[in-house]
Amino acid sequence: MLIYYQNPENLKGVSQMSDARLGRTFFRNAIHGSRLYLLLAVLVTSLVATGYVWAQKTVTITVDDAVYNIKTTKSYVRDCLKQAGIELGPQDAVNLALDEKLTKGAKIEVYRGGPVTIKADGKTIAVVMAKATVEDAVKGAGIVLGDLDRTVPDRATGFKPGMEIRVIRVTEKIEYRESPIAYPVEKRADDTLEKGLTHVVQAGHNGMKREKVRVRYEDGQPINTVVEEEQTISPPQPEILVVGADDMVHTSRGTVRFSRVMEMEATAYLPTDG
Repeated sequence: MLIYYQNPENLKGVSQMSDARLGRTFFRNAIHGSRLYLLLAVLVTSLVATGYVWAQKTVTITVDDAVYNIKTTKSYVRDCLKQAGIELGPQDAVNLALDEKLTKGAKIEVYRGGPVTIKADGKTIAVVMAKATVEDAVKGAGIVLGDLDRTVPDRATGFKPGMEIRVIRVTEKIEYRESPIAYPVEKRADDTLEKGLTHVVQAGHNGMKREKVRVRYEDGQPINTVVEEEQTISPPQPEILVVGADDMVHTSRGTVRFSRVMEMEATAYLPTDG
């Protein structure tokens, strides 16, 4: 059996080399660990930022005649309104449920509530409500609007507390009417008749026509009539009038041309007339 003995000096060198290697290994491991921590930090930050961007939504809020576009990470309508600083009164209403989850591009409309007076069918109704338009307010009061009915203000006008709304009932009817056709007058010049004189050769007579008309009524009163069809029952007979064209007067002193004829009455007075 052979036993080898190491020189102590050699062992010392080996020990020094091992310490150096351990130092380099530790340094490399430390650098590697730092890089790993840095990478993890960047990854976490990126995930957080991505999650924030993904959770952020653009929402449109319409309230008090103003429109706001806001960015929010809130999940519910109630929280979004609170973030925007919009307070709801006990009579106000919102087009979406307050506990409804928000989606990207959501449109929130806040309707301010209050008293409103509606006049319809001879009655006056006073109610408290919150609606989007005049039409919504009228329907909310239990009043049915026909297709032709109109309101003042117009149906599409935005609702405001304290406003007065009038409902006008509109109907249309088809009616048939007979009416006269006025006869025309035809004038014919006659050189054998003195200028200024006329003579009726043919008497005129009115004709008759039948019309189909559409009549528009508002609250029972006719306001407009449109003739849709017209049929002549009997044509009118024109009046034929002969008009004198002779502007020459023949007298014992010769022929005189005149421009017009005037009828005059002459009177005379004597000194003895009382």
